[in-house]
Amino acid sequence: MFSKEDSQGAYGQVAQMEMGASLTAPSVEEMAKPAAAVPMIEIVAPATLMEGYRLDTQVGDRVITVAIPPGGVEKGQKFSVPMSPDSASGSKGVQKSHVPVGHWKDGLCDCFRYGLFHASLCTSCWCHALAAGQVITRLQLNWLGKTTDSSAEKANAFPSLFTISMVYFSLKLLLFFIIMGMMPEDPDQPAPDAVQPYAMMSDIINYAYFFLSAVVIFNLRKFVRQKYAIPEGERCPTGCEDGCMAMFCGCCSVAQMMRHTSEYETYRAECFSASGLPDHVPALIV
Repeated sequence: MFSKEDSQGAYGQVAQMEMGASLTAPSVEEMAKPAAAVPMIEIVAPATLMEGYRLDTQVGDRVITVAIPPGGVEKGQKFSVPMSPDSASGSKGVQKSHVPVGHWKDGLCDCFRYGLFHASLCTSCWCHALAAGQVITRLQLNWLGKTTDSSAEKANAFPSLFTISMVYFSLKLLLFFIIMGMMPEDPDQPAPDAVQPYAMMSDIINYAYFFLSAVVIFNLRKFVRQKYAIPEGERCPTGCEDGCMAMFCGCCSVAQMMRHTSEYETYRAECFSASGLPDHVPALIV
């Protein structure tokens, strides 16, 4: 029997059945049974990371994501986190490539690290928007270098940037031949006025493609730094580094991101594949 307070503040007896079911005390065996232990994972921090940072790590043949505990961690510090059921059921049987955390793999100007004619360097110099598309494919972003949950946007990122780049080069080549066909044979004669609209059109296409490339590289570089906890350098004012690199050094910036998100010591680079790597190369993991 239980007591229940009435509207006057007095207590009266209430039958157990009023609560929906009879209550029974747990047995001695049940009380003595220990609670199920939660497995813990001990991790060595690969870099100084802020609390809440989502760190992918490989445990046996599984890849799990853990959250950095309150207060953050210093590089080399050991910390333990519980392995939740969601973590325990992470990706299994998938080989992963490891990417440095907390710092770039190498410097901005280490473009010739793998040779003068390395595919990653050639793609970055000839068409850095296309090179950015290869890094975007590795990181599963959309064609603008932003996160997305759409599988279609991820799959179409590189084809979209490839198409835009090919249209740009085709238009430039077409306008070049049109302009050259209108130029006088005598180099000392001035260009006819009819050339000006085509020259202006060529300039507009140049500026549009440059602006688009800068936006993609800016978004991509910002994402890479945030994902791998890479602090800004001292080249530019605080908060401006990604924009400066995208505007004034796009090819070197993309080449650096390509080296950072790959293992060229192990796998060869390819100019025209979606990821810039052979299809059998493992996915990325920090």
